[in-house]
Amino acid sequence: MLRSPLFKPGIDINDSTALIGAILNANLQIGSSIAFAIVTAITIRSTPDPSIFAGYRAAWWFIIALAGFEAILAR
Repeated sequence: MLRSPLFKPGIDINDSTALIGAILNANLQIGSSIAFAIVTAITIRSTPDPSIFAGYRAAWWFIIALAGFEAILAR
């Protein structure tokens, strides 16, 4: 993210780091809130009895799959 402005002529890296940081922070905040809502929905919907850990297990596998997808996408 920080290197991409360097490839464009006439753009100084010092002028664009604040914008890049703001975009990164906004993506982090929005993405984490959406992921937290999905994980909560999976946890609640996966088990009718809260004392059983099936909902937590399903949410855990969703998080692992999401991290794997993000690792492939970032490559």
